[in-house]
Amino acid sequence: MSVSAQVLGYGLPHAIRALVERHQVARAKTTSDLSLARRLRDSVRASDLAVKGLTVYVHDGAVSLYGTVPGTTDRERVLSIVTTIPGVRRIVDHLRLADA
Repeated sequence: MSVSAQVLGYGLPHAIRALVERHQVARAKTTSDLSLARRLRDSVRASDLAVKGLTVYVHDGAVSLYGTVPGTTDRERVLSIVTTIPGVRRIVDHLRLADA
């Protein structure tokens, strides 16, 4: 727990302390999800795959991928890149095929 949380929580009623702690946990998860989304996006972009409109949403380690790929081979490559990134708990594939 950070020093500011300790100072803020000190002497407060239990209900308010619990509220502060829940907020801190939610903020830590949000920060972690944003960091994971950036790492995923950067990894896919660095792979030189032809993904158009790549959008990555992460919620508590669950990754949702949106965009258009040229074919199934590229889709599989994107998914394999995502599975190698630490912190990914689940993948929801919303990638569309350009030729379909």
